[in-house]
Amino acid sequence: MCEVIKQYRASDASLDPVFADFSAQGVTDLIVDLRYNGGYVNTASYLTNLIAPSGTSGQTMFTELYNPLMQAGNATILANQPLLDGTVRLYVKTENTDCGHDNYSVAARLPLVKGSLGGINNIVFIVTRNTASASEIVINSLNLI
Repeated sequence: MCEVIKQYRASDASLDPVFADFSAQGVTDLIVDLRYNGGYVNTASYLTNLIAPSGTSGQTMFTELYNPLMQAGNATILANQPLLDGTVRLYVKTENTDCGHDNYSVAARLPLVKGSLGGINNIVFIVTRNTASASEIVINSLNLI
């Protein structure tokens, strides 16, 4: 069985039926091709939650740390940086929104396991020297499990 998802962004909806099918088929071995992929942190977290066994719920997946200037909200470097959602629409910051550039406090993300792949015995990642960023979050988060 082979499923291909060609985008890493906006792929949460694409991942759900694939992993539901994997679960229904009783998949025990998984090959994840992350070549040439930086990805997005939200999708990396989502993918990790689909793969992680249910017994890992509540464990720290990764921690984001920002320097004191960012934590205090005094870094102006991001003021003119666009923040895009998964469909490449621009988030517009209003008084009542948290656009992602607002909060740089120390925060740990905890896996909230959403999938049902409890029977995964082996995971193999295909990578290159160009695999980076969010893809590394997936690899390293699952490496600890």
